[in-house]
Amino acid sequence: MDNILNFYKHLDGKYLNSNNLKDCAKRLMCEYRIVKGNFYYQIAEIEFYFYSFDHKDIITYPRNCFQGLWFFHQSGVDLTILSSDQGLNPSFGGILIRSIIKYGKNGEYIKTICGPQKCVNELFDYLNAIDNSIERTPIINKFSFSTCDVVSTQRFISFDVKGVNNLEKDDYQRIICQKAKNKFENILASNKRYKNRIGENEKEEWLITSSLNSFESFCDYLRAIYRYYLKDIMWESGYKAANVDKDDKSYKFLLV
Repeated sequence: MDNILNFYKHLDGKYLNSNNLKDCAKRLMCEYRIVKGNFYYQIAEIEFYFYSFDHKDIITYPRNCFQGLWFFHQSGVDLTILSSDQGLNPSFGGILIRSIIKYGKNGEYIKTICGPQKCVNELFDYLNAIDNSIERTPIINKFSFSTCDVVSTQRFISFDVKGVNNLEKDDYQRIICQKAKNKFENILASNKRYKNRIGENEKEEWLITSSLNSFESFCDYLRAIYRYYLKDIMWESGYKAANVDKDDKSYKFLLV
């Protein structure tokens, strides 16, 4: 598991190394399971997130924690990497759990849970608050799944663009671009989150120069191929992130 959670140690230019990410994703989905009570789960869809001085993926939620923890945030739950606070060069991140497949204790298929918030609701519906029992606490252990064909695509980072599917492509892209700029500016303006990403001196300098070039870098990471999922997963009906075509207008993603 430590090797899987060390995905961030391998960069290919400004991006995480794709071969290493695929290997980590395949191992996590094929060689491990999440166990809770009498049920176990195969991880079926994930996204990688990492922020550092050399990989400024600022959409990553800040955290300061050990490796191998469940980290809850407003988008779902991550399996964390080791955070590092080194003045102007902090680093943090994790693997977002997007979809899981539920099995009974005898290995019978029960259902597929799609979407990061639904995964949180399934895995953490309630925990023991009195005797520190781990019976209902989801834990990850070794397991071998027979079939595991993993494919990759862009992370599914949606924007509120309801009612614009009938627009021409140029107008649609313009709206998406403005939504992305709004998100970018909101992240920069959020002092509580932003000062955890970089030091105060770099913050002041970056805020001054954070125009086109910084926004372009932000978009580059939005488009990065950091999502992995099982090829033959039985998606929930209507799940909006299921094996979508990035050129489809119904795909609420950045098309710039």
